[in-house]
Amino acid sequence: PAPPPHPDSCKVMDIDREAWVGREGPVGRKLWPSGGHGPKAFVMASLRGRGGEAKAAPRFSKYSGIQEWRNAVALFVNISGKNGQVYPNLFADAFSKLTWFAQKYHVEETPIVCRLLALTQRQAQATSAMGGEGKSEAEGMAGSDGGGVGSAETPGDGGGG
Repeated sequence: PAPPPHPDSCKVMDIDREAWVGREGPVGRKLWPSGGHGPKAFVMASLRGRGGEAKAAPRFSKYSGIQEWRNAVALFVNISGKNGQVYPNLFADAFSKLTWFAQKYHVEETPIVCRLLALTQRQAQATSAMGGEGKSEAEGMAGSDGGGVGSAETPGDGGGG
């Protein structure tokens, strides 16, 4: 068995949903790193709550585009590369859905992909129960266990992650 996550790992922490949704939240806005953080560390620190630039980022894999939290999954999705390449990761339905091509080792049986698919199914069921009109309060956040949005497709060749 794998050892338990470090106490400072994002895997044992919750995303502060209140800081990310609603009028005051940064969902749908461009974020500029501050507080001495690089871009991914800034987002990871910000996911901990308001004043993220003043908070330390949790422990996370800076090389992974999938960051598991206790109550959510954050996806760092490539849209375009430094050299102008375009990745087949697409947002649809007013950014409420994401077609995401994962790295080749993330297949449907991988635990994190299973978690993302379960979140997607739960969101679809909630929307269906609301007559198709409902949207998650976390719209725009990929894979929140409190609701979540997105679809995960895995047959890609590693463009996203």
